[in-house]
Amino acid sequence: MDEYTQKRARRKLVVLAAILLAVTMAFTGMLNYLAFTDNYRQSQVQSFAVAGKGTVSKIEAALRYGKPLENFYGMTEILLEIKRVIPGVDEVNIIASDGQILYSTGSLAEARKISDELLQTANFAQGAIRADCSYKFIREYCHIYLRISDSVSPHLASLEMVLPAGDFSGLVGTYLTRLIAYVSIIVIAALGCLLFIIFRTRLMALKDGAIPQKRVLALLLLILGCSQLVYSGLNYALFQEAYLHTAGKSAAYIEQVVTDNLADISEKGLTLNEISGLEEYLVETAAGIPEIEKIEVVSGTQCVRVLISSAHLDKKMFDIFLDMLTVLVISIFFMIELTLLATLLLGGRPATPKEESVEIAPNTSGLIRGLIFLANIGLFMSISFVPLVMNKLYQPIAGLPPDIVLGLPISAEMLAGVAAIILAGRLIAQKGWKPIFYLGVLLLTAGCFLSGTSSGALSFIFARSVAGCGAGFMMMALRSLVVMLPEQSAAIAEFSAGAVAGLNCGAVIGGMLAERIGYAGVFYLSALIVLLSAFFARKNIANYRAEQTDSAPAAAWDNFLRFITDKNALLFLLLIFLPLLAAGVFLNYAFPLLAQAHNLSQGNISRVFLLNGICIIYLGPVLTKLTTRYLESREALLLSSLVVIAGMLLFMHYGTIAAALALVVLLGISDSFGTAAQTGYFLNLRPVRQLGLSKGIGYFSIIVNIGKMLGPVIFGLAFTWGVQKGVGVLAVFFAVMLALFLLMDKK
Repeated sequence: MDEYTQKRARRKLVVLAAILLAVTMAFTGMLNYLAFTDNYRQSQVQSFAVAGKGTVSKIEAALRYGKPLENFYGMTEILLEIKRVIPGVDEVNIIASDGQILYSTGSLAEARKISDELLQTANFAQGAIRADCSYKFIREYCHIYLRISDSVSPHLASLEMVLPAGDFSGLVGTYLTRLIAYVSIIVIAALGCLLFIIFRTRLMALKDGAIPQKRVLALLLLILGCSQLVYSGLNYALFQEAYLHTAGKSAAYIEQVVTDNLADISEKGLTLNEISGLEEYLVETAAGIPEIEKIEVVSGTQCVRVLISSAHLDKKMFDIFLDMLTVLVISIFFMIELTLLATLLLGGRPATPKEESVEIAPNTSGLIRGLIFLANIGLFMSISFVPLVMNKLYQPIAGLPPDIVLGLPISAEMLAGVAAIILAGRLIAQKGWKPIFYLGVLLLTAGCFLSGTSSGALSFIFARSVAGCGAGFMMMALRSLVVMLPEQSAAIAEFSAGAVAGLNCGAVIGGMLAERIGYAGVFYLSALIVLLSAFFARKNIANYRAEQTDSAPAAAWDNFLRFITDKNALLFLLLIFLPLLAAGVFLNYAFPLLAQAHNLSQGNISRVFLLNGICIIYLGPVLTKLTTRYLESREALLLSSLVVIAGMLLFMHYGTIAAALALVVLLGISDSFGTAAQTGYFLNLRPVRQLGLSKGIGYFSIIVNIGKMLGPVIFGLAFTWGVQKGVGVLAVFFAVMLALFLLMDKK
């Protein structure tokens, strides 16, 4: 090969590497910026809450001595003390638990009640960062609420502080500047390493005019991975610096409040030694503020010294570390999928035929992996908060219990998906996969858009059913193409890997963005990403079609009748497969509601989804290989069921959020090898073999959606006994069904 061709190929590799570096680092930077902004805002809220806590303590002390809240003489003067400590506060108000404004230092005095938009936050039903503190940004202001209680009521009223949103952007601009600088330096350094390796070593030497794709993939993953790790370390240091800054502000606020109180006492002619209960006052004040370890008066002076709690600081930094780890894992998912796709295209994209053809290039499975990765990001961005949106829009429907109503959007989505899959099977046989895929894209896009605009429970249920119909068309179209690829097993594995990676990226990105741009904004963004997947498909694989092997209508009907009347098939579906699918809905339906009740943030809920996905992606290949080698598919099925039942019994016994987390992990472990066992067992059933692979996959998809549709209804009914007892009832029920399968199935 001549020198010119060598240099041209290497330049192409450098351009590709530069694009990959820019895209992956920009993606990581965006996620870290969102995480930093949210953490910094929460830290600022906690800092301002420290100043308000002193006022709350004064009010609660007066209430304990019998002073009525409705006729609290001197309340306005007490509230104005906060404005003196925090000059940026616009208004300080006292809000009753029903939303009535009892006292106000500003324009709210003219109003009688706060808006419904703020009422849930004022009652700590949303936006809570701890049991007695919540906040919400609306338009250009931040509303911070602190719980006021007395000896009778744990929540008598709330103290509200209203501050301009601009007061929360202190270090954000500085952070953004440093973030861009760090990213730029890392990208330049990484490109320098790549240039040296590509042009000054023979590691990337071309062979027979072809770029060594395996070496390129290894090199890109190494360089990109190291860049991500370095950036994560620098970012953690920035987070730590920012939190120490806000902790210092909290200490300063407390020093100011206590100093002012002592000065008021001194003006009355008392010395510190003459004040009874001073030590108790300082201890009680510090005990009510997690950020503060101790408050003391410097000996011989009236100066106050506040010591920041190292335990609280360590806990906060651990939370930040979890945020960084989440961003790193998602960035690695994103990086790997993007790099695999880029190296595939670098080796030469298969020539797309001008007309539809059944001739499919060998590397088409890699392109489909990239397509399903992108599509699933859009599809699953809302997976962690659909029940939360329904909870927000809740209204009674047909006299159904509330727990069942909250699961209706997921059930409607799955039911519509079943109907779409049934219809898609016929349409694909007549029209091919492409028009059905594009129809699915349009419906899913419309469903996401309607979800964002929904203002009521019924309209939201309808929107999710439209989205489910679109998802059913899309997935069935792609599966019909995947099962016809040259290396079917490898193609299905590629499809599954891209699908799970997209699901996890979508769930975490959606959860992080929901805290920043709201649920509606995430729905709109997911609609845009789904549209992008259609453009990708049109550019790369639009003219490939799946070869049809459908049997004659009469034969197909006979095979279908054999399938639905076969004893082994019915036992497997009713006693093993559907219970496992229903149990898996705990993650999508029950866990978000349970986590919200325990004041877990949306980001932490999404992180649990990520943990479940990691179990599937990384334990799956290992456990599947072991169970395939040492167990038959039937035995692997039983083991998978036992793992799920054990997790449910564990939650029944403890009922804590940690037990729920353990159940989610065990569900992931069960799925990691159980899905392959279920698929293999199902496809090897005699009536399924007679149906043919394509129809077998179609029926499998239908049954999956039926199980996911029934799951929320089953959990909703079980939760009428309470969450903990309900999961236990289901565990016993599933165990009985497993025992029946063992007794009745002789295969």
